[in-house]
Amino acid sequence: MTIRTARRSGERAVTLETVAQRVGLTRGTVSAALNNSPAARAIPRATRERILVAARELNYQPNFFARSLRKRRSYTIGVLTREIGDMHTALVIAGIESFLRQKEYSFLTGAHGGDPELLGMYCNAFAQRGVEGLIAVNTELPQAVGLPAVQLATQSPREQLTDVGRAAAQALLTEIEQFMEQPSPSPVPRLQRGWTGGDARPSINLF
Repeated sequence: MTIRTARRSGERAVTLETVAQRVGLTRGTVSAALNNSPAARAIPRATRERILVAARELNYQPNFFARSLRKRRSYTIGVLTREIGDMHTALVIAGIESFLRQKEYSFLTGAHGGDPELLGMYCNAFAQRGVEGLIAVNTELPQAVGLPAVQLATQSPREQLTDVGRAAAQALLTEIEQFMEQPSPSPVPRLQRGWTGGDARPSINLF
């Protein structure tokens, strides 16, 4: 049996070291720029741009598992919904996926069908798999989910629903980053986002 891979025979994988050699900088400097870490603020803007250009030219793909282990983060969220098949939910999830892809996040999806027991099982399973937050579509979350969460309803016109998904993902990732920066993140905040249509930035209430 022949196993085909995207890499041609004899072609070396592009690593952080490869990018560092291309731009003549240390791996630490290149890593800081590519990960946009706090240390990147000390790197001149022109140098950061040179690193990003080199990474694109070399088609550098960051090692997701190495990044997760290094930062002890999963870069994964959970999306809970009653049904996956209906058009409105599908458009919202498309917006969520679009924004998360830009931020190099992934997501798990669970459809509970209105069953509270199944919803609870999904919340527990997602937490055990290390998701960093939840987006609940047309779903009332249990009070003690233990994770930052965004709740939204698909009440907007259909043409706005993809933007609703993007906005929800952006709100959740912002809250996750703030939550992670806290020395003692307690209690866990939950975002509740409502969307009535027309307003591109609906209000967010923390509770």
